[in-house]
Formats: sequence, C-alpha cells, structure tokens
Amino acid sequence: TVIDQGEKPEFYFQNFPEDSPVMGFLTWRWVLGLGFDHVYSSPLFLGMLALLAASLMACTYTTQIPLVKVAR
Repeated sequence: TVIDQGEKPEFYFQNFPEDSPVMGFLTWRWVLGLGFDHVYSSPLFLGMLALLAASLMACTYTTQIPLVKVAR
C-alpha cells in the first residue's frame, strides 16, 4: 500500500505532519482516523467488502439463477 501498515502512531505523526500534508490533505489525523494504518482490518474496508458480497449475492439470485432455469 501507499501508506505503511501497522506502524506505531509516532511514525504517522512524523511522516504525515499537519503543517505540511502529504498530497495537500493527508495528515496523521486522516491516516489514523480512517484506519489507513490498518486498511484490511478497518471497519470502513470490511463494510465495503460486506456491501460487495451482498451485491454479488443479490445479482446472482435475481439474474443468474433465472437464466439457468430458462436455459434448461
């Protein structure tokens, strides 16, 4: 990932300071607040993963299963 994962908060304080944000907006508050320091276990990522899974199941149920029945 672009942001180092699993580091101590002091690492983010030093590398993403508030007085000179990375890419103009990314500070340690954003990194720690949104869970960018542990992306794959953050609630934001897990929530999006659950929404993707629900979408795939809904598509399979409403589109793919009827097509299989028609093909028989």
